[in-house]
Amino acid sequence: MSGAHDGVEPRGYAWDTLPVTVPDNAFYAAIDEEMRQLIYLLRNNGINTSCSCSHESPPCIQFEVWDQGEVETIHQLLCCNGFCDYEITTRFAFPKDGPGKHFGEVMFHEWPLRFQVKNRPQ
Repeated sequence: MSGAHDGVEPRGYAWDTLPVTVPDNAFYAAIDEEMRQLIYLLRNNGINTSCSCSHESPPCIQFEVWDQGEVETIHQLLCCNGFCDYEITTRFAFPKDGPGKHFGEVMFHEWPLRFQVKNRPQ
C-alpha cells in the first residue's frame, strides 16, 4: 500500500482496504448499509464496535478502546480508505457501582460518496 498509512503498521490484523466482502449473516444485516463495510473493516482489524448510525447528523460509530494504539489504528484505517473529515473522541467512565468503561466515538463530518446508499427505503 505504498506508504498510504504513514508507515504505521496494523497491530497484527488484516490491513484491508474498502470495499471488502462482508459476511452474509444476521449481525451484519442489522447494521445500516452505509456503515456495514466500514464496521466489518474495523472489527476485522481488532476494533470492537458497539454501535453505529448513518442516520445521525453527523454519522457515527462507537467502539471500545483500551489503549491509544487502537485509536491510531482507527485513524489509519479511515485515512487509507478515503475518509478525511472526522473526529475521534475517547471517554473513560467510572461509575460508583460498577467497573470502569472505556469507549470512543468517530463522528464523520463528511461521508464519502462511494458509501452512500441511493434509493434507501424510508
